[in-house]
Amino acid sequence: MLPRKWQGMFNAASFYGRPYRIYVPHDYRPRTPLPLLVMLHGCSQSAGDFAVSTEMNALADTYGCLVVYPEQLSAANSRRCWNWFRAEHQERGNGEPAEIVGIVQEVKAHYRVDPNRVYVAGLSAGAAMAVILGATYPDVFAAIGVCSGVPYKASTHLPGSLLVMARGVPDVTRHGHAAYVAMGDYRRVMPVMVFHGTHDHIVHPRNGDQVLDQWYYTNNLVQQHVRQSQPVQLVPEITTGQVPGGLPYSAHLYRDSGGNVLMGKYMVEGMQHCWPGGASDGSYTDPRGPRASQMLIDFFLTHTLEPTITFSRLPRQQPAPGAGSPRVQPGVLQRIGNRLNRLLRR
Repeated sequence: MLPRKWQGMFNAASFYGRPYRIYVPHDYRPRTPLPLLVMLHGCSQSAGDFAVSTEMNALADTYGCLVVYPEQLSAANSRRCWNWFRAEHQERGNGEPAEIVGIVQEVKAHYRVDPNRVYVAGLSAGAAMAVILGATYPDVFAAIGVCSGVPYKASTHLPGSLLVMARGVPDVTRHGHAAYVAMGDYRRVMPVMVFHGTHDHIVHPRNGDQVLDQWYYTNNLVQQHVRQSQPVQLVPEITTGQVPGGLPYSAHLYRDSGGNVLMGKYMVEGMQHCWPGGASDGSYTDPRGPRASQMLIDFFLTHTLEPTITFSRLPRQQPAPGAGSPRVQPGVLQRIGNRLNRLLRR
């Protein structure tokens, strides 16, 4: 029996054999379109467990959101991990990404959803799948949240995934390019928020840096090739904080021309493989961390599929050493863009 920390209805459903849970806030009105949050659990978790751990349903009551929790089957993965490391689950129209988007479409058919405010976030394997969904369905998801995840197409087989989890990818620009290509005709700038613990011994913290790096490259390729504007150097706002009675953290935030946070990364000092600020009675949570669920919902609701987001044009300068910001070498993005143009002309 799940503890009730929310006021709405938490219903079980299935999409062609794929189970999921849907949370409907207590004040839902069929005539009012609501934002939809897609929450992807980590390995060994269930949809209900992830709802308890993140406390997102209670926030959905406050903010007026629908929340859907797709669930992995043990028949598909013995540890109930999303199969982010297999090539057949990394493309649009195939495998688990297509099933998750199918669930989104089914929810839209039964509830009043604002199609410009659909978001996805996940933990661990769920975070890796959220990255895949951002790359393959940028026309569905307005923004993504990544907690202890890895870059797009970080691996295409299980042995390689273990290496990535242990030490990251050797060349993040390849994965930024791959995500740009995966976006296809739906290419757009993708808002991203990253959370990672500095003591994560399951997914190395380097992956948190690289997820942000990957989306930096991808988003700049969109700027350069879709909008016909030159890549811009973004300089992050770097701040530090301390949860009262809890853990310190550093924030690296990148803003768009309107002043909204476009991309960001929170590194939580001393946290292991956990959802920061989650419930004490949940799994894979650390209540001592900043409240990731609150921060994500605040971040998500500042972004929609329309109007299009634009980068601010900040001075071209290198981030301060050790700042943890994307490491861009002069000419790298231009070389990637030139290579992509040659590929597209074939």
